[in-house]
Amino acid sequence: MADTITITDQDRIDAESVLEQFLTDRLPDLDFSKGGALRDFVVQSLAYIFAYFQHERDLIMARQSLLLLGKLSGSDIDDAVDEILSNWFIQRKDGRVTTGVVTVHLSENEDIAIDVTARFYKTSSIVFQIDSSTTLTYSSDDMLSVTDSDGVTIGYTVDIPVKAVNAGTEYNVEDGVFVDYTRFSPYITKIENVSPFSNGLSVEATDEMLTRSETAITVRDLNSARSIDAVLKEEFSSVDDVVVIGYGDDEMQRDIVLEAATATQIHGGGYVDAYLRMPILSSRVFTGTVGGTFTDPREKHYILRDPTIANEGDFPSVPETNFETYNVVEGDVLRIYNALETSEADQYIVKGVTPYGLLVSQRSPFPLALPAIAEEYADDGDVEMVGSTHRLTSVAHTFIDAAVEDGGDIGKFVRIASSANPRYNVGTGIITAVDPAGSYADLVGFPYSFVVETNLTWELATRVVSYTIGDNAPDYHDKISYGPHTGFTGAARLGGEFTKTVQNDGRVLLPAEPVYRITDVSLPGGSYPPALKDTDDRVRFPNRVNKEPAATTVGADLEYQLIGNNPEDVPSAWQLLELNVGYASPGDPTYFNDQVLSVTYDTLDGYAAVWSFMMATDRRILCGSVIPKGLHPVYLHFNINYRLSKTASETLDEAAAAQALAEFITNFNVNNDLDASDITCFLRSTYPQLGAIEPPTLYYDLLSPDGRVIYFKTDDTVSINPTLVIDPNTGAYPGGGSPELRLEDPLGLGVSNNTVRYLSVAALLTFNEV
Repeated sequence: MADTITITDQDRIDAESVLEQFLTDRLPDLDFSKGGALRDFVVQSLAYIFAYFQHERDLIMARQSLLLLGKLSGSDIDDAVDEILSNWFIQRKDGRVTTGVVTVHLSENEDIAIDVTARFYKTSSIVFQIDSSTTLTYSSDDMLSVTDSDGVTIGYTVDIPVKAVNAGTEYNVEDGVFVDYTRFSPYITKIENVSPFSNGLSVEATDEMLTRSETAITVRDLNSARSIDAVLKEEFSSVDDVVVIGYGDDEMQRDIVLEAATATQIHGGGYVDAYLRMPILSSRVFTGTVGGTFTDPREKHYILRDPTIANEGDFPSVPETNFETYNVVEGDVLRIYNALETSEADQYIVKGVTPYGLLVSQRSPFPLALPAIAEEYADDGDVEMVGSTHRLTSVAHTFIDAAVEDGGDIGKFVRIASSANPRYNVGTGIITAVDPAGSYADLVGFPYSFVVETNLTWELATRVVSYTIGDNAPDYHDKISYGPHTGFTGAARLGGEFTKTVQNDGRVLLPAEPVYRITDVSLPGGSYPPALKDTDDRVRFPNRVNKEPAATTVGADLEYQLIGNNPEDVPSAWQLLELNVGYASPGDPTYFNDQVLSVTYDTLDGYAAVWSFMMATDRRILCGSVIPKGLHPVYLHFNINYRLSKTASETLDEAAAAQALAEFITNFNVNNDLDASDITCFLRSTYPQLGAIEPPTLYYDLLSPDGRVIYFKTDDTVSINPTLVIDPNTGAYPGGGSPELRLEDPLGLGVSNNTVRYLSVAALLTFNEV
């Protein structure tokens, strides 16, 4: 404790006065005044000891009170605060490790492997390592080519994730080249970070810890706004703030129940969204196959699909059809004819309609995956008509005898399609008879005769959904019933399936995490026309739009669209967020199918760990659904017109100013309104060489949970105000012909000033000296 107590001259003088007064009162016959011998030998000799004990007494008393400790400093004070708050299970945060992405430049396109022992030196003391617990390997296919102005390849690059070796703000470094690194490849020419690192934090200070303790002393569970805030901040150093939205809050959308008779929306309760403010992780790269199948990440979330009606121009004699074609809308009733009476519902209210399937309320979800596939075959077969019955013959499969295994294959379902295109010639039939000797099965229920007789694939299923859809109670069959194809005479549509697997031409499903700013969407150029390729021989989609991308033959005009199929869950690990790429003329949505699309985006650093924590069975609320979400991102981009002060001795470093301003916006206190005056005040206080600053017009873009970008403009306060929405091409409010640009009901999407986060990066901010 001696290193914490400092005795000043004033402390000594005060101690001498107290001792002189005390000894004079007790020993009135002795002289303890200044100049006397007793003063020198008694009072002055004891003054420092007395002052020390006085300070020690005060310190001991202070250690019993957090209020008093907050006014002191020193390592002993830090220890005392830790000891007291540990009684309330509050621990000091250890800080946060800076993470980011570095770009490795190579002269040759060769495979590389980066061991966990590799180090990257920004300076001799600022050191980074790979952000992985195992060796990172990159093949030559992962490299991006670098070309000169003549289109000649002069090198290759690959991005790798890194993290600081220690926590602390000193690792928040500017963009630039690393001075040294471990030589994991002989072809490295340089390593750099093209964007600043800014998400590191030092060990939590005592005053910060005391401030946090005001809300941290609460029940340690996820059952109230205060406890959610306390638990997440205590468990995760990456969680800077939490906005809790629950029952009664206007932004809550997950608890809405649709009352069928009057279409009234009722908030049923039992749902909580914890919006997280966390560090931004830049340049995360996702790759997915365009047009490939993907799995719905939500629990118990099945959709009704029916390949037999999802014809999009693949079957020439049948018009393009899907559920939307038949005018199926939310509120219609789906009636199931072969539901198990003891365990499955036979009627559902349609909650969502997409081209690829129907959604129902998750309060009464589809019970399981159907069809239950018994076997799948890629062997060619032959389908022929025998009277009113189709006959499937197979050269590679002998059907099970009808007398074996409780009737064998009789009663099972066969779904047949072309191997060239799974939607072409799709049909489903029920096996009514089997001839093992002749290797054929009689089938009934096909909606039309097969045109293609070769290259067929087929599935043998134990169950297939038999259904109708309509709004004509009690039959519910006026929209989809006997089927749209001539010759189908069944009582209901035969061919539906409950599945979590979805396939959409021209689309990929983005990762199940918050997807913020997208900085690149591209795929290998391959054999595509030169006019579609960028200088690095990739097809790049530079334009984000809010509706179906237009067809084009010019690479610079290529578009992409984001589609949030379940905005009430976006952004979270339950989101179903698709990216739809544009296509070349004549407008074939399958044009880029089977290509590996690369999407580079920003996200929340550490979100997956928070999701796993809150979804764990020992944390999950038994009577509710509590999930973490990212705050809805709003990106500011604008120009600053300025003049230097007449007394300025140096010019403005505009790049540094843009970076500082971006960090100011990103770290702005969420409890305050951000306006144009905040911007100018920050610049004036940070850069004294600035003279006049013109009041800026602020442009900002909301990345809406339904996948759209909503554009705003203001000269005053940044706000999610629908009247501030603009058309980015005209700067005016979007007209009647542009509904995709308007934000009619932000609360219906869970968006408000409470649930958004203002962000920016240096590349979005410009300075202009006038």
